[in-house]
Amino acid sequence: MLTSTKGGIGTLANHLRRVIEAEWHFAEPVQSVERTGAAFRITSAAGATEVDRVVICSTSYAAAGMVQPLDAELARRLAAIDYSPIAVVGFGYRSLPDRSMASDC
Repeated sequence: MLTSTKGGIGTLANHLRRVIEAEWHFAEPVQSVERTGAAFRITSAAGATEVDRVVICSTSYAAAGMVQPLDAELARRLAAIDYSPIAVVGFGYRSLPDRSMASDC
């Protein structure tokens, strides 16, 4: 059985954005998260920025690459999470007006 949250998994990230006052960056690929004293340095295509907290909303394998400089063991554990391969396929068709035509398909 395939399930998800109502509205998709992005619902969780959007909820966090509403309840946690912070500077959020969505759809911005992050290359690394590193510790710099009491802060974290986030490096992305847009450049680097320092923050005091980090929330990563991504697949575990993408997060593994981001946190590798921060915590190699965490990165290893994230990378080890298995994902079941899945494909969702939808079919659309017109009803046949005459059942005798169905045998020609």
